[in-house]
Amino acid sequence: MAKRRLTVKEICLTAAFTAITAAMSQVAVPLPFTPVPVTLSTLAVFMTGLTLKPRPAFLSQTVYLIIGAAGLPVFARFRGGADVLFGPTGGYLWAYPAMALFISASDRLFKNAKIKNGTFYPAFIAVILIISMFICYLFGTAWLARVMKINFTAALPLGVYPYIAADAAKIIVCVICAPPVKKRLSAYLF
Repeated sequence: MAKRRLTVKEICLTAAFTAITAAMSQVAVPLPFTPVPVTLSTLAVFMTGLTLKPRPAFLSQTVYLIIGAAGLPVFARFRGGADVLFGPTGGYLWAYPAMALFISASDRLFKNAKIKNGTFYPAFIAVILIISMFICYLFGTAWLARVMKINFTAALPLGVYPYIAADAAKIIVCVICAPPVKKRLSAYLF
């Protein structure tokens, strides 16, 4: 069976969300005790997964990694190059395609009108975003521990604990903003 090709609309949306991720990655606050900055890139990944279909969502974040690895300064603090993907923050970046795919696939799995249009939908969004954040923390912390030559538990204060409050705020923003944004863009998305 032949795979369906991406439509021009899907290609444009993939590129747009790649650019959004690159732009939001530049909003970065370095922390003095860790090589991992606080960024808005995960907010972009959340919105990518909640807005696009699974394949374009995954491709959007994969293209982001490819252009960054090629040297374009799309990673936090206008950095680019493969060394970023293999440095201390690389695991978090590698998680982005998996996060976007998981969020999009989960969101589309539950097309049930009672969930989508009912009072449970915001809670549903929150749950899938929390799970996706665990994916990011797992990939990122495991890689951070490997690069820094410390154990996983010792990497938690460097790669997870300082970010929980900011990531919770990003999830709240998505829970509030994603449904109206998606509704507004629905004429362009589907």
